[in-house]
Amino acid sequence: MLAEHFLGLHRLKTADALQLAAAFQWCGWNPEGRDFVCLDNKLRTAAAMEGFSFLPLLA
Repeated sequence: MLAEHFLGLHRLKTADALQLAAAFQWCGWNPEGRDFVCLDNKLRTAAAMEGFSFLPLLA
């Protein structure tokens, strides 16, 4: 399961790993150029490592 993979790879909370896995499913396994909506820094970092862009943009 993809969420389990993200749990081990990025050391996320279970709900965060599920959100990232769902986003991967949504984008057809191609996150390049897709926005990921998140305010949690750990989840944002994991999503960035997987190729997502972000909303909202933080200063």
